[in-house]
Amino acid sequence: MIEEPLESLLYVSVSTVPDADRRTEVTRIVAQSLVRNAKIGVTGALMSTSRYFAQLLEGAVTAVEPLLARIVLDVRHRGLIVLRRRQLVDRQFVGWSLVYSGRSSTLDDMLQGLMRTADDAAVDALEAVMRALAVPVTD
Repeated sequence: MIEEPLESLLYVSVSTVPDADRRTEVTRIVAQSLVRNAKIGVTGALMSTSRYFAQLLEGAVTAVEPLLARIVLDVRHRGLIVLRRRQLVDRQFVGWSLVYSGRSSTLDDMLQGLMRTADDAAVDALEAVMRALAVPVTD
């Protein structure tokens, strides 16, 4: 059996989740991601601030593309921008990781800048932050 090449997809979007509901919604997103993504062989990481989401998805193109299509329709965010899509040799995240969830003016500023213009250095910096802060989530 020939394995499909792996793809990495990184996006940022504007959160529509009220602050009072953020913790509950992020917990729900992570719980759903653990189950759904394991079934389709997708790994990755989620970052949530009071204003933005950033998510990195890793998996076969045939798994990542339909997942992205479903994510785009999610009403918990708007204005999704794909920052980077590239082929991977090895996954950066094993399983599913919650990178950050909470208030952070530093991360908000970084994500806001990426919503305006996504140069390679800024996207590299976001990926580095996500790897550094990633905490694997289990059932």
